[in-house]
Amino acid sequence: NFTATNLLISIGFLILATLSASGMGIIIGTFIKNMTGAIITGVAVSVVTMSLTGITFPYSFLPAALQGFSRFYPLSSANAVIAYLLSTKEFFGYNPMLPLQLIYTIAVSILLFIISLVLYSRFCWKAD
Repeated sequence: NFTATNLLISIGFLILATLSASGMGIIIGTFIKNMTGAIITGVAVSVVTMSLTGITFPYSFLPAALQGFSRFYPLSSANAVIAYLLSTKEFFGYNPMLPLQLIYTIAVSILLFIISLVLYSRFCWKAD
């Protein structure tokens, strides 16, 4: 199902996934002041969440509880949309293109990034 429309939608969700991941990174960097500690924490959070939400392992291999979490975790939800659009529908195991799921993924990804900017500006931004 590789079409130009699916490719453009996938690029949009890749941007949303990037915003979501950046938001998490900014939040971690805001509260962990040591650069090395922030990097280690960020990598640990990334590896654990990617492993537990169907990004590194197929969604169908996850236990039911983690499948539910995977649908609400913005990075994995965006990944599901991309996989669903650019591969066979049976590949992913569920339809992430339901309207409520799409709205949730878009809203939470953008909101997470905005919250990270607000937190960063409140706790880290210093005017010279």
